[in-house]
Amino acid sequence: MKYGEDDGREWAERAEQRHLFAWVNHDTEFSIARPLSSSDALGRRTEGLPTATPEPGPAITYLWVMHAGSGRGWLWDGEVWQDIEHATRGAE
Repeated sequence: MKYGEDDGREWAERAEQRHLFAWVNHDTEFSIARPLSSSDALGRRTEGLPTATPEPGPAITYLWVMHAGSGRGWLWDGEVWQDIEHATRGAE
């Protein structure tokens, strides 16, 4: 088999964690980008976490949604949505 022939499927099947990153920016539909780009005068978010349960399929174990401008984001860990700020604190 040549490199790249399997599209990474064999590697992905053996990987314990499979992450999908979705980047949004000012060109993204307003209703999607606004919650990650808006904040009050103190820099606090004015919007909460998503309420919908994503269904990325069995190939994806973690879904990250990040705003390229603000650096804010959300993480779906397969069970709950988390603020990126909260999701990464345990890794330090």
